[in-house]
Amino acid sequence: MKDSAPSTPLHQPRRWLLWLASSMALTSLCFVSMPQPEAKAVDEALSRYSVAADQQYVRGNDLMLQGNYTDAAAAYRRAVSLNSRQSAYYRGLGNALLALESPSDAAVAYRQALRLNPHDALSYKSLGDIFVQQDRRPEAIEAYRNAITAGPNLTVAYVRLGNLLRQEGKLDEAMYNYQQAISTNFSVPEAHYELAITLDAMGRKEEAKKALERALALYTRQNNQAGVQRIAALQQREEATRPRRRREVARNEAEPVRFNR
Repeated sequence: MKDSAPSTPLHQPRRWLLWLASSMALTSLCFVSMPQPEAKAVDEALSRYSVAADQQYVRGNDLMLQGNYTDAAAAYRRAVSLNSRQSAYYRGLGNALLALESPSDAAVAYRQALRLNPHDALSYKSLGDIFVQQDRRPEAIEAYRNAITAGPNLTVAYVRLGNLLRQEGKLDEAMYNYQQAISTNFSVPEAHYELAITLDAMGRKEEAKKALERALALYTRQNNQAGVQRIAALQQREEATRPRRRREVARNEAEPVRFNR
């Protein structure tokens, strides 16, 4: 005698389909009937928290403009406590902490911003600035490169990366980054100034002179007296060393040629 077939739904296709349909209907009924009022209340609460967080963020920005960094940091902290999913809130907190000369705490805030938004070019740039302060050049270079990848038009990142590369003796790479900075925003005088310094170090004196003239024109147009004075001081140093260089050249030309016998 044959054994009777198992009575579980999985072994009886028609009964299994009926069982699946009834289960889905029951699940749907529970979903529709139970949590709707609570879900609406939760949505409303989240909306209120989001609005309040935005208000604190805006307040933090206003306080930063006023130079009140302590209260700005407090406002950004409140924004984060109300909504911890916005990278801009953490970046604002990092900016306030950096202004308060707390670079280590600022770095923590910037890293949190980057965890939420890996394409936050400004947070990468600010991390690079912190690493420069801490004399962590390789990490600073990496941070500026990441900033450029995330924000190809972030002029300041090109300039600061160029400065670090020049310090490492990588003049060609430094020059390239200054040129990229100028191509993204011609009106940034620092890019022309740093390019002039680099070209001079490469022995390309005429190009360096033209770049310095562009920097001076931009500083003057923007009424940036510190920049104008910076170039004036550089030119004075050049004038002071020029007679010495001429004497050295004249002495070298006057020396008789000696042949080894």
